[in-house]
Amino acid sequence: MLSHQDKNTSRKNILLKILCIQMIVFLSNGVLGQDKIKDSVEIIKTKSGEIKVEHLAALAEPWGMTWLPDNRLLITEKPGRLRIYSHGKLLETIKGLPKIEYHAQGGLLDVKLDPDFINNNLIYFSYTEAAEKQPNIERDEGDPRLGKFNDFSDAVLKGGAVARGKLVGNEIQNLEVI
Repeated sequence: MLSHQDKNTSRKNILLKILCIQMIVFLSNGVLGQDKIKDSVEIIKTKSGEIKVEHLAALAEPWGMTWLPDNRLLITEKPGRLRIYSHGKLLETIKGLPKIEYHAQGGLLDVKLDPDFINNNLIYFSYTEAAEKQPNIERDEGDPRLGKFNDFSDAVLKGGAVARGKLVGNEIQNLEVI
């Protein structure tokens, strides 16, 4: 059972994550040009008071994020980029990721640190990959019961995968699909 102080700390952590997610959603809207992002501030009125939202970077479909022990933020972008946000800047894309199939619900998804990250620098991430053997079809016919608004133009058979690798500087090393 959590103590009152532990519950408050847990609530604050959840609120911080929600605010970070909201910040990333605002950043990914594409409404602002890259050159205007740093100067953009938005005030959101809530029942609890005003929240000041500062636009810090432009991201393409941010999906998952996790804090590194040194307070840098590791962020996945669904099209297949893994980024680090540090000291007010979005750094270069992390190298060493596997081939990621990005379409509709697929792409680079969540990212988590190994429980012993401080000692081993391992990160885990989920993503979509193409099947090794592709069916001999031009495209999926789809099921008309799902409606006429489905996109069946992508004929690549895909599946979910989880991998891990060692984060060394700006690169994933010793990549292992698990």
